[in-house]
Amino acid sequence: MRIRPATAADRQAIVDITLQVFRPVSIDAAIEAQFGRLRETDWRDRKRRDVETDLQDNLPGCFVAEEAGRVVGYVTTAVDAEAGVGSIHSLAVAAAQQGKKLGKALVTHAFDYFEALGLEHSRIETTTTNEVGMRFYPSMGYREVARKIYYFMDLKDRKDR
Repeated sequence: MRIRPATAADRQAIVDITLQVFRPVSIDAAIEAQFGRLRETDWRDRKRRDVETDLQDNLPGCFVAEEAGRVVGYVTTAVDAEAGVGSIHSLAVAAAQQGKKLGKALVTHAFDYFEALGLEHSRIETTTTNEVGMRFYPSMGYREVARKIYYFMDLKDRKDR
């Protein structure tokens, strides 16, 4: 297994892995479970757009894990150079490859990228439904600093009228 910079040619493999593994931890999937599809989109459409935006906005900070010439995981990042903070936006490993420490290798690569840019801090967010992430991120050195609650409503249920 090797980690290398992502290229535009990796886009479909990255999207495929995303759609394969993100449903249990996706806020958009949780919204869809309670409210149904939003217009003509589903959670996959919105998550695909998120990952594609990460690739477009900072392709040099996106990395893939490759095994036998096939992308089996990825990490996307964003950089706030002014604050000295590198953020990990998405991290995913194909279901068949999980448990092989690929996530750790990808996060380590992101840390190295951040340090090479002269950044001093790293940030990541997860949901409480992401039990793996809730254990994994602290094992990498992250400390919980706050919790965020996601609310959603159908505007026909407004209480202000």
